[in-house]
Amino acid sequence: MSLLRFSQTFTYFGALVDEATFGLFKADVDCQFTQVQLTCQTAPAGAAVTVDLLIDSTAQNRIATLAIGAFDQVTTLDPALVVPTNSIVRAKIKSIGTGGNPGANLTMTLIGKFNSDNVNEIYPPTVSICKLYGYQYINGAPSEGTRVSVRLNDFPASQNPIIFQDSAKIVDTDETGYWSVDVVQNQSYLVTIQKSGILNKSITIPMQSTYAFPNSL
Repeated sequence: MSLLRFSQTFTYFGALVDEATFGLFKADVDCQFTQVQLTCQTAPAGAAVTVDLLIDSTAQNRIATLAIGAFDQVTTLDPALVVPTNSIVRAKIKSIGTGGNPGANLTMTLIGKFNSDNVNEIYPPTVSICKLYGYQYINGAPSEGTRVSVRLNDFPASQNPIIFQDSAKIVDTDETGYWSVDVVQNQSYLVTIQKSGILNKSITIPMQSTYAFPNSL
C-alpha cells in the first residue's frame, strides 16, 4: 500500500475571534493529516494564535500554532491525525493575539495522505496537462518570493473516465515575479497568492497546453 499526498485549505476572513469555527472538509476516503500550515495576513501580537482540529464536531487537541509576530508557521502532527471515511473536519480557533492585535485573514493548509488503492495514480498518461503560470508585481515592480498555492476545488476529481487526486502545488515567484505549475485541463482550481495581501481565486483550466493567470497583487 502506498499513500498519496493531498492538501485542504481553510480560510478565515477578517480579524480572528476566539472559539470561532471555520472551514469544512468531508473525507471521501480514509485519510490522515500530517502537517498544518498557518498563514496570516496580519500577524498576532501579545499572544500566539492556536487552532485545533475537529472531527465530526469533536475536538482532537491537535493544536497548530502561529507565534507572536509570525506570518507563516508549520506544525507537524505526530502521530498523524487519522480521519475515517465520511467524517467532517473543521477548524476551531483556540487563542488569538492580544492588545487589539488578534491577527487577521488566516489561511490554514492541511497536508495529508490517503491510500492510493482508492484512486488511480496522479496524472495517468491519458490526462491532459496544462501549464498554469503568472507574474506577480507590487507597485509595478516584480515581486520575488510571493507564495502561490494551487489546489483542486473538488476531491477527488475526475477527467472522465479517470478518477485522480492532486496535491496542492506550492511555489514561490522568482526574481522576475514568474511562477508556474502543471495542472489538469478542464478542472476547477483554487489559486491562493500571499504577499502583502491574500488573494483566493477559483478558475477553470481550459483545454489548452498553457494558461496565463491574471496579475492580481
